[in-house]
Amino acid sequence: MEGYSPQRDRATMDDIRPPLKMERELMVGDGSQFGSPVGVAHGLLFVEGRRRLHALALDSGKEQWYFDMPGSFLSPAVAGNSVFVRAESGEDGYVFAVSADAGLKLWQFKFPHVGSSYDNVGGHVTSPVVAV
Repeated sequence: MEGYSPQRDRATMDDIRPPLKMERELMVGDGSQFGSPVGVAHGLLFVEGRRRLHALALDSGKEQWYFDMPGSFLSPAVAGNSVFVRAESGEDGYVFAVSADAGLKLWQFKFPHVGSSYDNVGGHVTSPVVAV
């Protein structure tokens, strides 16, 4: 989820000390120009590709499943066994719930009108937030 927490404060209480080093680089096969923040849960990395949500195993980097989307800017948020993502394309905006274990669509909501993502007029669908 963009902003780290439901408050979107972009802060963490985790003790992260430099210098940091890259342990692994994973390539998502379609070379998308879009890249939302990733989600991590259940041993999986949820990452955006070109109009696709990918689930990669953290231990091996192998793709476990993918889910085709009607747009970009996914910003996955995870709660329980559900991954919540947004998708935007032109004036269309959606929120989806997808099962984390198998990548199956649980439900979707299409907004009646979200404005234009091309000229930034009228707003857009922002990243989902899960508050429990």
